[in-house]
Amino acid sequence: MKKSGQIANWIVVSLVVTVLAACASDQENTDSDSNDNGETDTTDTDGEWHPAYPVDNFEDGDDAIMEQTGDWITYADEENGASISPADDITQGVQSDGANGSNYAMHITGDIGSGASWGTGLEAFFEMDGDQFVPRDFASMGNEGLSVWAKGNCKLRACVNMRELVPIEYGGTCDEETNDECWLFHCNETDDQLTEEWTLFEMPFSGFEQAGGSTALDLSTIVSIQFTQDSETCGENTFDIWIDNVGVYGGDEWVDVWDGIENPADAGADE
Repeated sequence: MKKSGQIANWIVVSLVVTVLAACASDQENTDSDSNDNGETDTTDTDGEWHPAYPVDNFEDGDDAIMEQTGDWITYADEENGASISPADDITQGVQSDGANGSNYAMHITGDIGSGASWGTGLEAFFEMDGDQFVPRDFASMGNEGLSVWAKGNCKLRACVNMRELVPIEYGGTCDEETNDECWLFHCNETDDQLTEEWTLFEMPFSGFEQAGGSTALDLSTIVSIQFTQDSETCGENTFDIWIDNVGVYGGDEWVDVWDGIENPADAGADE
């Protein structure tokens, strides 16, 4: 899919505000099962990958999500020395050695920049209709949380972005003249740094918080998800992170999405 110029224009502002807000958030994690307190499951689990909504397992090697309606993109605060690879061609980040026996995963590396930098991000947009974002409704289908396999040298921070918090001029419904919470998306992060071993993280939506705001998370209007890196998540200036098998779990399954995937058996897990 081709990304619109509108996406490229709004992601910089989005990441700046989201990262600054997320710095104030101190989410906890645990080595036990996920719970309603927003804890993160870090159990090393084997088995078939089949979330309610499959965002991507990267097995097809392209820049599109599995539903083939949206794209993965990366961005960085280059003015303050931040960088991320891949940059222009996201497919260069799809590399072998995937999680849990799969063939491929997304591999991002780079530098978070100087102290003034807002860092970098990897983001997946679900769909656009002209210049308007088309959200995914996870209120009943995939309503428990975000699951992702990851390894690397930083903490893992994930954010889910509501259409109501994206300004009108960038394809959302938030009026910046009357709402000072535009761009303040809901995020969750691990308490500990990733390791060299692939680990499954299940991040309940109940643990995603909007630092600095009071807007409740509305799972029926999610337009994108993003993984961000900055001085709060990375103790070192350089980062090296692998992400695989990204999905939304809980509630009813998105049958139409799964039916549209040519090879659901190639979902990135040992049989």
